[in-house]
Amino acid sequence: MAEWRSVSGALYGIRNSKAYLVLAATASAVAASQHQHQHKHAHLHDRAVYTHTDVVATATVFQANGTPISKDEACQGVAEGHYLGLGGWSGIQSPTYGVDAITDIVTAISGGSCKEGDLCSYACPPGYQKSQWPTTQGSTGQSVGGIECSGGKLKLTNSALSKTLCIEGVGGVSATNKAGKVVAICRTDYPGTESETIPVELQSGDTQPLAVPDASSYYTWQGKSTSAQYYLNPPGYSAEEACQWGSSDTPIGNFAPTNFGVGYSAGKTWLSIFPNAPTTDVEYPGTIEIQGDNLSGSCKYSNGKFESDTGTSTTGCTVAVISGSATFVIS
Repeated sequence: MAEWRSVSGALYGIRNSKAYLVLAATASAVAASQHQHQHKHAHLHDRAVYTHTDVVATATVFQANGTPISKDEACQGVAEGHYLGLGGWSGIQSPTYGVDAITDIVTAISGGSCKEGDLCSYACPPGYQKSQWPTTQGSTGQSVGGIECSGGKLKLTNSALSKTLCIEGVGGVSATNKAGKVVAICRTDYPGTESETIPVELQSGDTQPLAVPDASSYYTWQGKSTSAQYYLNPPGYSAEEACQWGSSDTPIGNFAPTNFGVGYSAGKTWLSIFPNAPTTDVEYPGTIEIQGDNLSGSCKYSNGKFESDTGTSTTGCTVAVISGSATFVIS
């Protein structure tokens, strides 16, 4: 269950005592957005809404008209509830611009804040994905993403795609937790820091949507379309514990044993399950199966093996969703 809290004209959506970043210039704009974003898989109160303005107004940083409260506080304290110690952001990048590309990127660590010139990324609720990243990207293939702190104000970097901070994916894909314990699924913050810091947390018995990027309109890397990558952590770890950069001592975060690939291309949604190799050789301690209304085949993981219509593999399996919906069933 979620509740909406209004603070000086901004809303923060609280779900399961964790806050997603929700920015709004005025309460009326939020009310209009709430009406537009009702989703067939969830009640309205389970959805976060985002501003339709090019300059983002926030409760803790800006007045309702976008005027900075003070120069020192500008672009800081925007999102409450994200656990990385970055003032609520899922990632902060400080780029150095060359003639036609970014030549160097410094990524903030815990304790950092969004400052002038930074690109500041954010987490969206399940089923939604970040819409903001600049046209100028890294000269050697690095990605950058988020909204920009410029002139003491937060500004959209990709208003041509959307003037909302989060957009829905194609839809029709979810994850269901039948493992008996909490399960954390972490999407890579991409384009951006490329760390697994975008959380989807499922309590036992929960089903949550997974955002599916459309290859024809979402981020392209060096002219090539991209899909979403999710990290599935072993049952028993919360999103706050698992959805961040970790170490090989514990099989979570970037060392989680299993990945999901999710994307939409050529009129079909493509779903895959594969091991997080070569990062780790730890096996997922359960079963994962893609179930759906009309799939091109089968894809299931169990006991270190991936099973499909074509046989058994150790490298993964993929199916297309021909029609209807599909679910990653985790047990």
